[in-house]
Order: sequence, then structure tokens, then C-alpha cells
Amino acid sequence: MSFRQRLKPIMFKWFFGLSIHLRIAILVAPVFVIGGYGLADLWATKNNPEPAGKLKMIPMELIGRCDLATDCQVGNEALKVSLKYKPASKSELIRIELTPNDRIRGMEMSLVRGDQEEHIVIEPLRGETVWYGEFPPSVLDPKPNKIRLAVAQFGKVSYSEFPVQF
Repeated sequence: MSFRQRLKPIMFKWFFGLSIHLRIAILVAPVFVIGGYGLADLWATKNNPEPAGKLKMIPMELIGRCDLATDCQVGNEALKVSLKYKPASKSELIRIELTPNDRIRGMEMSLVRGDQEEHIVIEPLRGETVWYGEFPPSVLDPKPNKIRLAVAQFGKVSYSEFPVQF
């Protein structure tokens, strides 16, 4: 009889000869040790900053001429955004609707005149397909000559600055 064959019955006799509490402790202890190390690691590294991911910056170009009364499009090979005047929620406001051809996470827009920049809050209107910005007509006095637009998608930001007709 080999050593292993002789050891097996001895180990089983020894293990089953222990009280039920000791047997449970022997079986559960490795799980608690591994879980404890995992929780200690989470607690020790909870304030460590996540590594910054690389973000692609992709320029967009004006497609044609930009007249907001009819239609204005900017884009690149992956994304196109249409800008157009629409009726506002209140009569004393002006609304610009922006419609991207792909899913986006957010959008920022500014009206630029010379070295002054007027930020316009852009919000989603219907899900993520149509976005809009409303502002008073006083923002257009004197008329801005450019629009700055930034569109955020997962892992990339498309941006553009283009002349516009109001």
C-alpha cells in the first residue's frame, strides 16, 4: 500500500473526527481570507485617481455656407451636425436646433463676436437625436460673426469654429 493510500483514510478520520464548528471553519476560512484581501485592497486604493483616458480631438468643417434661417451643416467623416432656427418655447426667445447624425453625449455652443464669447446652454430635446439652445435676442446685438461648437461622443470630441449668417 502506498503512502497516499494510507494517508487518505487517516485524513478523513481526522477531519470527520473534528467538531462540526471546526470543520465549517476549515472550509470557510480560505473564502474569508481571499475576500478580506480583496476588500482591503479596495479600501486602500479607494482614493487613487483613475488613469486619464486618451481623448481624440477631431476637427469639423463647415459644409457649404452657414445660414441658420435655411440650414447649416458642419461635420467630419464620422459626424455631421445640422443647425437651424426653430420656433422657441416663448415668443421672446430665439431657438437653434442642432441635429447630429450619430449618438452623442453632450454639446457646447458659443456665439463669438471679436474677442467676446457668449455661451449658449444646449440641452437634449427628444432623447439624444435633437438638441436645442434658447437665448434672448439681445445676445445677437451686435451680431456675432462666428459659432464655436463642440460635440462629445464616447472617447472623442469633435469641434468647429465657423462663420455664420443670422
